[in-house]
Amino acid sequence: GDGGMGEVPWRALASSRPVWAMTAAHCSSNFFMYFGLSWLPTYFSYQFGLSTADASTAALYPFAAGAVGSLAAGAACDALVSSLHFRRTDARKVMQSVALGGPALAMLALCLLSAGAGGLQLERDEAEALFVVAVGCQAGSAAGYGCGAQDISTRLSSLIYGGTSVFAVIAGASGQYFTGWLLEQNGRDFTPMFALVVAVELAGLVAWNRWWDSERVFE
Repeated sequence: GDGGMGEVPWRALASSRPVWAMTAAHCSSNFFMYFGLSWLPTYFSYQFGLSTADASTAALYPFAAGAVGSLAAGAACDALVSSLHFRRTDARKVMQSVALGGPALAMLALCLLSAGAGGLQLERDEAEALFVVAVGCQAGSAAGYGCGAQDISTRLSSLIYGGTSVFAVIAGASGQYFTGWLLEQNGRDFTPMFALVVAVELAGLVAWNRWWDSERVFE
């Protein structure tokens, strides 16, 4: 055959646990990243009373960390396999766990600090540092679900990644709605949204580690 769409094993794709794992991780990742891309300057403006220019500057460093994190993730994953002799499945699980667990922990810290836990008060530098950690860790997805489709298939890898992207875009877009709604309901307090991000990231983390396997399952 010529590899046309009619030869795609749709039922097998839909029932594949590695495809479920990729979809879950992609959705969780997008939920956080769309939130960060769209709302981070607004957060710094609302929380710390920054001007638009200062809020935009504060939002710059986390995404610079993301660029560095993407490069580091690739090198780290290769080192896990080549130097530490991790199985590729385990290396992918480590990288994606960092990519989901890092933002979850950072957003949990923001929740606690925003609520004044332990009598502590959240400062701008602390908030910025936590977002740097979150976005830098999230970039580990480049060596997690981002490479997963090529692990499990050669011919169908682009289709698999594109399919997970459909659900991930919906998840990311839904996060925009929930952010606006929660801010309106809670007087511009971002704490409930941080808590929701924690829950979504942890759900993706569990699904990824439960279902992911890098063994080739499609041609």
